[in-house]
Amino acid sequence: MEKINLIDDSLPMCHSTGLYSSLIEGCWTLNRQGNRFYYDSNTRLTKEFSKDYGLEMLGEILKEASNYIDMDLMEVSEAYANLYTNETVTTIHTDHWDEDAVTILYFVTPEWETNWGGEILFFQEDKEVEGGFSYKPNRMMIFPSNKPHRVATVSSSAKMPRISIALKLVKKEGLC
Repeated sequence: MEKINLIDDSLPMCHSTGLYSSLIEGCWTLNRQGNRFYYDSNTRLTKEFSKDYGLEMLGEILKEASNYIDMDLMEVSEAYANLYTNETVTTIHTDHWDEDAVTILYFVTPEWETNWGGEILFFQEDKEVEGGFSYKPNRMMIFPSNKPHRVATVSSSAKMPRISIALKLVKKEGLC
C-alpha cells in the first residue's frame, strides 16, 4: 500500500472537542459528486469551510500535518466536514487525480466504539480491498489523494454521527 500516515492523539483533546461542538450544530448539505470509478451515490452530509466559516478551526490540523507534508509546496484546494450515519451510502472514490495531491482526514467525533463501523477502506485499481483503518477519535490520516477509498457503513448502534474533516492539498501554482 502507498504511504499512509496515521497520527493518533494528533491534537489537544480540548481542540478536538471544540471542533465537534462547532460542527454538530447548524445546517449540513447533502453531497453528491462524480469520480473516475463510479457516479458517486454518496448520501453523506457536508459542511464546507470558507473564509466566512471555519477556516480558523483548521489551523491546528494543518500545523500537525506540516510534520509530514512540506506545506511550503502545497495549498488547500478544498476543506469540508463530512457527517455519516447508518443511513449514509458511500462509494469508492478518489479525492483528486493529481499524483502530487494529498488528503488530510481528521476524525472529530469525541467518542467512538469499534463496533460502530465507519472505517476507511483503501482499494487497488481493480477495486479489491487493499487495507483499512478504524475510525478513532482525534486521529489524523494523510494519504495520496489519488488513492481509491471509501467509508464503511456506520452501524445503527452508533450513538452519535461519524464526523470527519477533509482537507485536499495540491501543489502550489508555478512549482514543479
